[in-house]
Amino acid sequence: MGNQYRVLRISRIAIGVAACMAGLSGCILAPESARPGSDPDGQLALGASISNPGSASKACPKPPSRTCEDGFLPLDADACSRRLITEPWDGFDASLWHGDGDQAISNGKFTAREGAESATADWLAGAEGALSDSRILRFSNQLAMDEGMAFDSSLREGLFFLSGDADGSYSNYLFVSIQYSRAQRRVLLESFGASDGVEFDKVVEAPWNPAPRASLSLQMEAAPGFYRVILDGMLADSIPLTRPLASVTIAEVGVQSGESGRFGLIDSTTIEMIMPLATVPIPGHRGRPGLRNCHRHAGDAIHRKDWKRKGRV
Repeated sequence: MGNQYRVLRISRIAIGVAACMAGLSGCILAPESARPGSDPDGQLALGASISNPGSASKACPKPPSRTCEDGFLPLDADACSRRLITEPWDGFDASLWHGDGDQAISNGKFTAREGAESATADWLAGAEGALSDSRILRFSNQLAMDEGMAFDSSLREGLFFLSGDADGSYSNYLFVSIQYSRAQRRVLLESFGASDGVEFDKVVEAPWNPAPRASLSLQMEAAPGFYRVILDGMLADSIPLTRPLASVTIAEVGVQSGESGRFGLIDSTTIEMIMPLATVPIPGHRGRPGLRNCHRHAGDAIHRKDWKRKGRV
């Protein structure tokens, strides 16, 4: 019996964000405390933040406080890491990724072929996706801009998906849609999904003022007790799970284009298993000090997503 893959396509979130922002002063991603590169009022300029939350500088990582297990290498003083996938997207490796047929590689970046609405590619985790108190899966992607489109005001969109279901039931998953524009100097991020069938959803807007050749870092983490979304080194969302998650079965990269948008460009993808050497607290709520965001609920009129699933055997 073959594995089932899917293409998830969601409608653009800009209208939902605008409606959400109408009732608030703004949906802004801000740091939990003041950091170098922050604005005076405490709001974060993403382009000035660290791109890798596991390593705040390019210096060699500090040795871990305890010994790493076999196959793991020191990440910092509190964690070890084992790399599962390192994908520079200089080609499409069909032995690692299951594409939907609309994917394309352009100038070393994952995108969609001309004429497509979207494109996705799945990595099937198998036994390597098993989670535990000492195993957190981290799914990292670097999103890029086309340097020739520096003054284009349209938003590019990337789609990223982690599934904890072996049967394709969509009872346990995390989906992140991210739209970004250098000309507009902003990032729109929506994270939604379900834990044991209980749905969650959140929208965040963040200012972005990148250097000319800068990329945007997006990380998704899955642990038995929580999901986390990290944008350019800042915690954008944390979701405590209703029931412990046993494993990640699928990690999916994707891009999409809307009426006025352009396809996202994924510069690189890494998947690694993190081994914490200290207790990792389970987030107790989805709000953090200094993080202002828009919460949406399944009954809201603006909570409409156009999903299309494609099954392949």
